[in-house]
Amino acid sequence: MIYIVYAGGPDFLIPHPSELIKKYGMEIRWIGVDRGAYALMKENIGMEKALGDFDSVNDEELVELHRYSDNIEHYPADKNETDLELALKYANESEPEKIIIVGGTGGRMDHFLMAVHLMEKSSAPVWIEDHSNRIRVLHQGEHLFENADFPYVSFLPCTEKVKKLSLKGFKYNLSNETLYKSSSLCISNEWNGGQASVSFSEGGLLMIETRD
Repeated sequence: MIYIVYAGGPDFLIPHPSELIKKYGMEIRWIGVDRGAYALMKENIGMEKALGDFDSVNDEELVELHRYSDNIEHYPADKNETDLELALKYANESEPEKIIIVGGTGGRMDHFLMAVHLMEKSSAPVWIEDHSNRIRVLHQGEHLFENADFPYVSFLPCTEKVKKLSLKGFKYNLSNETLYKSSSLCISNEWNGGQASVSFSEGGLLMIETRD
């Protein structure tokens, strides 16, 4: 089971719901976050949950939203958690296969960086995806990948260091390196065709696939 958390980022970066259905299947569970809930409604997408302070939705639009979700939580604007954090808390309760955030990039940099931090502490795997990027967190062990839709791939530590990092099947491979948080060693690598692997013995790693 896959949750897609549809937030209200810039339209030009957000994949259309039809693209996401084609990629991830019809069994997606949708969570609309604030203005993102309204965007799903306009595409006739029913939501398992819609939540937020809805400060970017007017009263008439909010009434209309109730036709597309039986589970709407309206929070005050002054609260301790962001709307995205509340959405991820809800999604994690069902122990999904993965959670995909769209609409989480572009716009305010503080909200984007907070989304990355939320990825790191989620119990379920979380991806942040837009038309030009896909970001995920890798934990220690070995990870196998097929050549993806994005030509470039970078790896950034989300811990102080990543030990015994090995990359195979990329243009620039590594063998048992220690990657420190301040290092740019693994920026702008490229897929080399076919299957690739990433393995490390300790730490956490952000994998960022991107295109120009």
